[in-house]
Amino acid sequence: MSSNDITEWLMSLDNEQLDRVQEVLQKKIVEKKEFEAAQKEKKMRSVPNYTSKVEDLAELQGLDLSGLMREIARR
Repeated sequence: MSSNDITEWLMSLDNEQLDRVQEVLQKKIVEKKEFEAAQKEKKMRSVPNYTSKVEDLAELQGLDLSGLMREIARR
């Protein structure tokens, strides 16, 4: 569905239908933010306390320290 199709569809709706679409979209936004926050919290809780290596911690967080280290070495 292109943006033109969406625009045409929205323009065909009456005010009550538009209000309902807005409510549904706002609910989905809240759900997505809650899901992302829960995922982040879950990821933070999964970090083992015994890990002392910086690289291991970075990997758990999805960070690439090797790229950062290469960039620093170039400077």
